[in-house]
Amino acid sequence: MEPGTNNEYAIYGCYYPSSDSGAGTCTGVANIAPVGTATLGAGLWGQLDLAGEVWEWNLDWAAGYVDPCTDCAYLTATGYRVRRGDSYDYPTSNLLPPYRVSAPPAARYDLGLRCARSP
Repeated sequence: MEPGTNNEYAIYGCYYPSSDSGAGTCTGVANIAPVGTATLGAGLWGQLDLAGEVWEWNLDWAAGYVDPCTDCAYLTATGYRVRRGDSYDYPTSNLLPPYRVSAPPAARYDLGLRCARSP
């Protein structure tokens, strides 16, 4: 069974709410789960929703990786910002940490942010 088909680890591939329509065919806010729905996806400190659900805007502008990096953030404007974390209607491969795509800052589709706090 794919992770998430029971909303256990992440919301992806149209599995929330239950959908027989298959990946890529669900639309709208009805497919955005309440925060904390994927409880088995909790991190070491109990953080939830770090992947899946909606794409996450990042501080970085789109550019190739630099090795070695100093602060590992690319802050020079390129016209496109990095987004990570997948969305409710994409496949599991997009959930993996290295996966990233970019979009112009004016884009308004299945994008959000993930709240963070200092430990």
